[in-house]
Amino acid sequence: MSDKLEKAVDAIIQKTEEGKIEWERTDAEMLRKNPFYYNYISNNDMAVDPVNNYVAPYKDGYIYFTNQVEDGYREIAIQPKVNADITVLSTGRSTKLRTLEEIIKNELDNPDDFIESLFDE
Repeated sequence: MSDKLEKAVDAIIQKTEEGKIEWERTDAEMLRKNPFYYNYISNNDMAVDPVNNYVAPYKDGYIYFTNQVEDGYREIAIQPKVNADITVLSTGRSTKLRTLEEIIKNELDNPDDFIESLFDE
């Protein structure tokens, strides 16, 4: 099973790079809207950081990326559909999770399009 989970993380990285998975930052509103996400966060003593935690809608569910900045702990998890429990795919300080976070941040924070728009007008 762990090989399957590892391949799922690889697929998430690839689809994010290809623009097939689009991420946004997670906020406290997500906790109120999704009781499964609330349980996932509270049961694992995680903090919802609106800068370093991300969510991506995928098919009928969600992909969650959590970064606990103070200790560098990262976690990627999936929720296959809205009313389903959350399954953790990978945790820790792995290179893959660090790479995924860099791709997500680059997608969300890259100023190139904004700068280019300044030149167009």
